[in-house]
Amino acid sequence: MFRDHIPTREALLRHSAELFDLVRQDLLRPGIGRRYPLKDAAQAHVDIESRATSGKLSLFP
Repeated sequence: MFRDHIPTREALLRHSAELFDLVRQDLLRPGIGRRYPLKDAAQAHVDIESRATSGKLSLFP
């Protein structure tokens, strides 16, 4: 079952640890659809709003 609410800090820490363990073990690979330099954050928002992207977007300095 999908849950979108984690009711306690302890549960959040436990779930987060499990998630990052999966990433560290290379069992889960977060997909980055597109990367934008931080100076292009406004364009990233435009692309999201126009549905011109898929996956997660990443801003970097």
